[in-house]
Amino acid sequence: MVKNKVGHNIPHDYSVDYDENLVLDNMKLVYHVMNKFTPTNDLTKEDMVQIGTLGLIKAAKIFDASRGFTFTTL
Repeated sequence: MVKNKVGHNIPHDYSVDYDENLVLDNMKLVYHVMNKFTPTNDLTKEDMVQIGTLGLIKAAKIFDASRGFTFTTL
């Protein structure tokens, strides 16, 4: 097991549960970026949150803590 910067244990198999926790722990970034943009007729705030969450999920799936890096978003 490896510990990340906030002390969570990271399993070496990077299970789905860890990816969900990583995404949930970094949702603040999605809301921070969303608030910088004005919703348009085509894109609502809910749409922006969904797009940001999908980006976090993609980043969490390719993140490899064994390379010695931390998953930081700010």
